[in-house]
Amino acid sequence: MGESLDDMITLSRLRKEQGKERRAANLAAANTEGWQQLSEHHFRRRLAAGGYVDWWPSTKKFAMLGMGVHASRARYCTGDPNEFAARKGKEWAK
Repeated sequence: MGESLDDMITLSRLRKEQGKERRAANLAAANTEGWQQLSEHHFRRRLAAGGYVDWWPSTKKFAMLGMGVHASRARYCTGDPNEFAARKGKEWAK
């Protein structure tokens, strides 16, 4: 509790900067081959069985849309969608 307001502001700015650096590193490390780039941070790819995946590699989040019984609802996930699709046996559309 003994922190001053200046210390708290400095810590907040440091955390914000670390978040920016982490997101930039995530984006640089992402394998975006085969993905349609919609914006600097947003990518999309179609699945062979129908539906598509929206991916934001800087935050390591993706959404699967247009599949299954609840085709109008998105399933939001974290991680790498390429690894997720391989693990679940999903194939990308050509």
